[in-house]
This record gives sequence, structure tokens and C-alpha cells, in this order.
Amino acid sequence: MSAMRVSAGRDVPVDHDRVAEIRKAIETNSYPLIPTEIADAIIAAGLYGKVGK
Repeated sequence: MSAMRVSAGRDVPVDHDRVAEIRKAIETNSYPLIPTEIADAIIAAGLYGKVGK
């Protein structure tokens, strides 16, 4: 599996192997989505009310 790397304009540490692992899990519908954890992360990031707009 080849992972595309995109520059964010600065050096940001990214675990490309982990990203590829998560992408594969999403593609195969085996990535665990836990709605309460997603909601908590949205609230903690200050994005509540801004997501989807």
C-alpha cells in the first residue's frame, strides 16, 4: 500500500504507517466509530455548532 504525503507547509510529525492502517480499516468498515467519543472530541475542539457548515 502506498501512502500519499501532503506537505502542510511546516514540519508536522505524522505516523504514516498508522495513517495507512486507519485508512485501510475505514475502507474495510472495520474501524470502530464510537459516537460518544466523536462528540466529546468535537466539543473539546470547540467545533460544536460549526461542524457540517
